[in-house]
Amino acid sequence: MKQFMFGLVAIFTMGAVQATELQFVETDQSFETKVCVATAKGDVKGLQALLRQHQERLESVRNAVKCNNVSYMEFAEQYASGRMARYVGVKQNEESIASLDY
Repeated sequence: MKQFMFGLVAIFTMGAVQATELQFVETDQSFETKVCVATAKGDVKGLQALLRQHQERLESVRNAVKCNNVSYMEFAEQYASGRMARYVGVKQNEESIASLDY
């Protein structure tokens, strides 16, 4: 599988609680990009549909896909949470929603 990059856009929200909302933007329509975006967004059904559509197994994605120049599993450890983290087999990241320290 080929390596790819997709854009990561941070939107800063000011208020009583300061937080960063991450938006994952597809820069192309490749299978790999869609897998990474679905993982980051927590779209388990979307990821499962992609795997079926492309006749791929989750194991091959874990071993071959790179998201923003890191392994899929490293990417998933950082951005996947809840049901997605359990589905792909990574420890749930309690800090998957970043906050700003001023």
